Amino acid sequence: MKIHQKRVLKGPLILKMKLWEVQKTRKYPDGIKRTLIVIDVKDNQKVLMDNRKRKGHHYHLDNKEFEYSYSTIEQLVEYFKSLVKIHLRFRL
Repeated sequence: MKIHQKRVLKGPLILKMKLWEVQKTRKYPDGIKRTLIVIDVKDNQKVLMDNRKRKGHHYHLDNKEFEYSYSTIEQLVEYFKSLVKIHLRFRL
């Protein structure tokens, strides 16, 4: 596994990050499976990035879903941090 952490952030924010390597297959051509989420439990706002089998790489801002072009783990984490900063006004 590359990254696994769960913690309560400032105020009502909860962070959960899981990134792990899997065998490269048609379903996971990059050999990575991931879930990164920050949720505001008070306002029910969220930033979520994942790559479920049928949908591929994508992210959610609240209930809206957007495509995401994966390149590296480092770039993914930086993009996630920028989404959290913009959408939830919190710097990771």
